[in-house]
Amino acid sequence: MQIASPSASPIQAFTPSAARATQTPTEATPQASNRPADSVTLPDAGLRAAKAAQTPDHPLEMYQLPAWMAGSYIEAPNTLGASANWLDERYPQVAAASSAERTEYSQLLQSTYQALLKDNGIQSVEDHYQAVILDRESSESLRLQMRERVAADPRLLELMNRLGLGKEWA
Repeated sequence: MQIASPSASPIQAFTPSAARATQTPTEATPQASNRPADSVTLPDAGLRAAKAAQTPDHPLEMYQLPAWMAGSYIEAPNTLGASANWLDERYPQVAAASSAERTEYSQLLQSTYQALLKDNGIQSVEDHYQAVILDRESSESLRLQMRERVAADPRLLELMNRLGLGKEWA
């Protein structure tokens, strides 16, 4: 089983419980189109979609990447009203790179991570969560193995340098 993780630009985990906490009744009066909204509600369809994204056996937190992988990916803005140029502003090297380079980087990083998991017998979402997130000793061992794999891939290192990502592996 392949553990799904973001390919090019992970978006921070969406938590349905947080969405439910900020939901207002659908009968609320909409904001005038020429005034900025003070708050935004998640319609029922959005809540249903979020709930469908998690199963009773696999809550969303089980799909998270380890903290030691965070610098290898870009972090999309998690607020409404973010600048349309957020990529240029926050990740100028990524924005300047070609789409082909970003895709290649993403594929190389993903395949390296998936090979790491496979070689360590991590086959399910539960295995991943236990070994990579909950078990600190196992996670540290996996981090060191990932570092070795990245260091052994000159093209991945070249792309990391070009994109300004993955400084934790240098």
